[in-house]
Amino acid sequence: MRICLFSSVFLPQLGGIENASLHLADAWRDAGHEVVILTDTSAPAGYDNRFAGPVLRQPTAAQWRQTLANSQILVSNGHSIRYLGLWLQSGIPFGWIHQSLLLVKSAAHRQWNYLRPMLWRRTTRLADFNVCVSSYMKRYVANPAAVIIPNGYAPVFRPMPEVATGRHFLFFGRLIMDKGIDTLIEAVALCRARGKDLRARLIGAGADQQAATALADKLGVRDLVEIAPPLRGEELVRQINAARAVVIPSHWGDPCPLTVVEAFACGKCLIAARDGGIPEIAAGYALLFEPRDAGALAALMIQVAEDGALVGQWEAKSLQRAQNFPWRKIAAEYTTLFGQVLAEGPRPPGRRIRRGAARVALRLIRR
Repeated sequence: MRICLFSSVFLPQLGGIENASLHLADAWRDAGHEVVILTDTSAPAGYDNRFAGPVLRQPTAAQWRQTLANSQILVSNGHSIRYLGLWLQSGIPFGWIHQSLLLVKSAAHRQWNYLRPMLWRRTTRLADFNVCVSSYMKRYVANPAAVIIPNGYAPVFRPMPEVATGRHFLFFGRLIMDKGIDTLIEAVALCRARGKDLRARLIGAGADQQAATALADKLGVRDLVEIAPPLRGEELVRQINAARAVVIPSHWGDPCPLTVVEAFACGKCLIAARDGGIPEIAAGYALLFEPRDAGALAALMIQVAEDGALVGQWEAKSLQRAQNFPWRKIAAEYTTLFGQVLAEGPRPPGRRIRRGAARVALRLIRR
């Protein structure tokens, strides 16, 4: 199968969609499919030599047309409609993977929180298929025909018995408050107030890195909070294995964070917020607390720090749960869906009538 994968954001930019696109493409190639990645993200010269297949950055309309003419199916990882007109004109089946909510925080533009999702839901009807990474995401998209396929983890994520386990708690991902790094730092402060000095290591980068450092200073726990640069591959996996437990304290409605299944794949005890789609993956396999509840998180951290038997139980549960999420399995679910779409034949002529509406949406929303 010849697959065109569009990922508006992609490496070297950091984030879940960026990594999911890479791992999906690799898994499809490993299964014998041809894959070309198109992205709006730029990269230094020579950067793409590290990838197993072609990456076309900031494509022109002519490059889009040529790529689509040589592809059997198009999938956009993330609901970008910037090139929707070209996709409709190409005539090949296409669809979106819905990974993230569309929320605007600026008070001056908050009306987009009502308009943008409405237009988004309407444009999903133009696609031949829609995939949501969780039922939580599907409820937001409000497309009954959408298929649920979760995110997965790459083979590099695995237990490393040779790595000594420390007593610190690990967060890895983008350093933004929506990911709950403020809740984790507050929990560390509450632990200290209860006479328990528990360390937290935050691995990543993001817009709120300085704010996180300032918060740790303000709460008097700068000595217990370490912020380290982002890591990938073996080094990241080693750091995950070295932690007492992984903490995912998100509070923005995270539909299906890769960090959950990556922690499971490493066999780590996981403490996570009952946020967005996280309970769908982690309920019964992780210690859950209510989003923003630093007190509840602190209590779980103290419990995990002091009860080795409990940690062992949750580590076993993690490995059990991880069996459902290797990218090769997730990628096979996609290709099964693609095969079904291709078997249906050419899209109905009526689909093209909606092209005018798509162009209107294209002018209103630019991603």
